[in-house]
Amino acid sequence: MLALAVLLSCWFAFPAEAQQQAQPAAVPPVPQTTIEGTVRDAVGQPVENVRVVAREKDGVEAFVSVPSDEEGWYFLAVPANGSYVIVALISPTGGRVAMPESDPLRVGSAKLQHDVQLPLAMGPTPRKNGVDTGGAERLFLMFVEDPALVDDPYLEGRVDFADYGSVDTLGVDLTFATQFGALPRIEWGIAGGFANVSRSGGSDEFGAKDLDLWGKFAFYRSANNRTDMAFGALLTLPTGDDAIGLGRDALQSKLFYSASYAFRDLALIGSVGVRVTGDGMIGGLPLDGAVSGIAAIGVSLPLWHSITLTTELDYQSERFDGFGEESRIAFGVDWRIFARGVFRGAVIGGLVDDSADARIVAGFGYSF
Repeated sequence: MLALAVLLSCWFAFPAEAQQQAQPAAVPPVPQTTIEGTVRDAVGQPVENVRVVAREKDGVEAFVSVPSDEEGWYFLAVPANGSYVIVALISPTGGRVAMPESDPLRVGSAKLQHDVQLPLAMGPTPRKNGVDTGGAERLFLMFVEDPALVDDPYLEGRVDFADYGSVDTLGVDLTFATQFGALPRIEWGIAGGFANVSRSGGSDEFGAKDLDLWGKFAFYRSANNRTDMAFGALLTLPTGDDAIGLGRDALQSKLFYSASYAFRDLALIGSVGVRVTGDGMIGGLPLDGAVSGIAAIGVSLPLWHSITLTTELDYQSERFDGFGEESRIAFGVDWRIFARGVFRGAVIGGLVDDSADARIVAGFGYSF
């Protein structure tokens, strides 16, 4: 009991300041500041209801902004006196859009103003990146004539089923397109394939299709990035098997002009051209080539940064004497599955007798 009394007396005699010093020191709060600005797409339109993601330059911690408002305004809180990189954007559905690499933002104690420019058109604007689309949002009937250019080498594989009434074809096509590195805004490409021909009598035959080569120059873009114009040439080589109807054994050359205009909610694309077709043959029967006029119009309607709907209508006067006109309507979808990959599919209907009654195409394109 005497020892306990001595210990208690020593404790109560110990200075209160010493007792307080024995407690763990409180960690001072980390100073906070904000990064704020506007989010705009590639054509300058504000992007609403998305979140901006910043990451520490030399760390792993990430910070996410509040959703941007209708003017594209965002802000996110970060620790002061650090360096951060804008790495991504999160859509309302949770989809993540990676941002291109950029210089780090050095943030002091005061808020930092930083506007985010997206590498593609995400908001209400209808074309993702002006004339550079990487294959996405290209039309189907006007894939070549469309003023849009691929921004990287682009390869697309496609399955094509066509119903001509008494004859059906099931084909596989490959399309490759790229720009000349030293000559910006000039695209060239090649497209061809093979198909199986099935006739109502039960016979099946397999052969090659004609080969298309083209070159295109996107010579004009308006200051607001809404208007694009291009002209070019398309050469069709008679590599198709004319004996089974996959070719016409005729050299064909086409000159075209095209233009597009991006409204707030959709893009309108049009093309006119002239085709010169040499004399040819099909199934052993001679054909007299003709000069034909061509016109087409299309609409591109984005649903979000990853999905675009397209509608097209085209017309071509007779290519051979005694043959009829050709006219088609197409409804398609471009779905960007990931940054460099896009699924493309369309249903195409013939409006006159010399066009296929119906076609279904589905394929996948990849930008290298």
